[in-house]
Amino acid sequence: MKTLIDKLVREWAYKVNNGMPDPANRNHLEVLADVFRSMKYSEQFISEYINQLLENPNSEETPLDDKEKEKAKKLGLVWKGRGYGKEQDDFVSYKNVDGKLVQVDQDDQDDKEEKPEDSQALSAKDGDFIRKDTKEKETSKDKVSNEQPKREISGKNKTLTTGNPSETKEFSKELDTSPTGDEDFKNKNEVNSIPPPYTVPESITKNPKFPKRYSKAIERMMNTQANKQTSNWKYFSDLPGGAGQISAQGGELMTMVGSAMTDEEFEQFATSLEKHEQSQLENNPKLKKEGTRIITKSWITAARKSRKAILDRVKKQYGEGAEIIGSAWDAEGEVEAMGLSDYKKNKGFSTDMYLKIKKSNGEEILDEVSLKKDKNINFLNSGLGDMVNNWDPELRGTAIDPKEYSKNERSRLVSGAKNILPQSIQQKLESEISATESGKGSRGKSKAILKAIRVEADAGNPKAIEYLKADDLEHRKMQEDAINQLNNNPKVREGLIKNIKEEFPLKAVSEGEETMAIGDMSLDKETMKAIFGTDDFNKLKENLSVKKSEKGEPYLVYNIDDLGNKTIKVANIVIRQDGRGYGGGTIKFEMKLHPELAKNLDTATKEVYK
Repeated sequence: MKTLIDKLVREWAYKVNNGMPDPANRNHLEVLADVFRSMKYSEQFISEYINQLLENPNSEETPLDDKEKEKAKKLGLVWKGRGYGKEQDDFVSYKNVDGKLVQVDQDDQDDKEEKPEDSQALSAKDGDFIRKDTKEKETSKDKVSNEQPKREISGKNKTLTTGNPSETKEFSKELDTSPTGDEDFKNKNEVNSIPPPYTVPESITKNPKFPKRYSKAIERMMNTQANKQTSNWKYFSDLPGGAGQISAQGGELMTMVGSAMTDEEFEQFATSLEKHEQSQLENNPKLKKEGTRIITKSWITAARKSRKAILDRVKKQYGEGAEIIGSAWDAEGEVEAMGLSDYKKNKGFSTDMYLKIKKSNGEEILDEVSLKKDKNINFLNSGLGDMVNNWDPELRGTAIDPKEYSKNERSRLVSGAKNILPQSIQQKLESEISATESGKGSRGKSKAILKAIRVEADAGNPKAIEYLKADDLEHRKMQEDAINQLNNNPKVREGLIKNIKEEFPLKAVSEGEETMAIGDMSLDKETMKAIFGTDDFNKLKENLSVKKSEKGEPYLVYNIDDLGNKTIKVANIVIRQDGRGYGGGTIKFEMKLHPELAKNLDTATKEVYK
């Protein structure tokens, strides 16, 4: 029996974040109930046991006698923390009055719901939950009100409920819902595992400020090869998680948990990852190539840099005495455990991680961060199809419509083949030319015709040379028309800005809803003002235009003054046809962070947070 009890207590302690289970903490009791269930105890036993713990033996309330307990059992009642109700109900229907079950009126209960009468209620003190009926005498300095100043940004309610997220059930969840999750993953991952196995330092796993399951998630990622099978979060857990490339998710998790660590803890954590990565390379020479492993040196380095950028900003933004009391990934349950209400309605536009900051005055704030590995950012990875189909449908059928451009190009290709190619070559390509002319061609057939024209041009055929020059001019004209739309068509400009926001949330940053950690650089309201002279998004949007370099390459530029004499190059623009010259139907439209903006951001970060 003693061994069984010891096992139960050890498991309970392991599953609560601070390692110290508290029978007076209802969240801890929920964890205890889950432990009982994993050990196959009946729901009746669990209910009665938790009931005994919740019925405070030090209170003056008369406990239910055996007869009343039997009555509760027959009625299907269980203890709800403030009274008795049915398991499936979210309200109580009976109270203990002088040891007797007394039915309560639901309306009356709703009226009293908000009153902090319950001796088991919790409040926040110095970032930790405490019992309101504690006998510890508090001074006015000790007391922190649950009332937070209302905080609204962009019409979203950012006001938090107070409390330490580490005390919530959400932060204590395991990585798998199945009690055999570890064994199941080990068996599943056998073919993808990388020896020797990595284990997060024990001292790090005891840090209660981030959801405990992510220590194990990082272990699993570190121990797993990168391939198609392992490219999704669902491979590592059946709980909700991030989206996108799995290595990027690993980078986000390392940054998120690292931001909640002390410098000493993080150094131990990061060094353990770096040393183990070196050991993996030594033991698995075939996995040296970047992309064969999920967590690599480049991602560990990125986490180091992003953590520094985040913490440097937090220290200055929130002032002396501010403390990070919790961190979370972009998952609904975690973010709401941090105190945000209605995640779907109030979350940041492109937030990857969240920090709960407790300021010196007791105010608790949710700090929302968008993460980018380094300055190699794609603002936009789209196509002209978006411009004509989504941004301004009136452009359909024009010269920049990819379908129209492709149709015209294939028509030119057929005419060129008939006018340029020798009869012997035309006969060989009769099937390709005929199919392309009838509109039943293919990429391969058009490519074969273009290849034949290029062979003629290389041989000095003047008609072939002229054809290729004319085709190049058509391509440049299409690019010019697209640039003209970007500069002069309000619908296209609005569509462009909207799409850019998904990768580079300028609006969210300018309004103070989010910040961006781009490697060791921070894009926030302060650095934005230092670079652009303003943090007003409307002004930023209005002063963006597209220009061309001396080589004719387009780029997005911000005009600091009205005359355009002082500018900052924001992004390089690439407009190119996929299948150029032979009727490819996709015209790519890409924008990448310009080196000039990256340099300005680096300078601003160092100046603002020196």
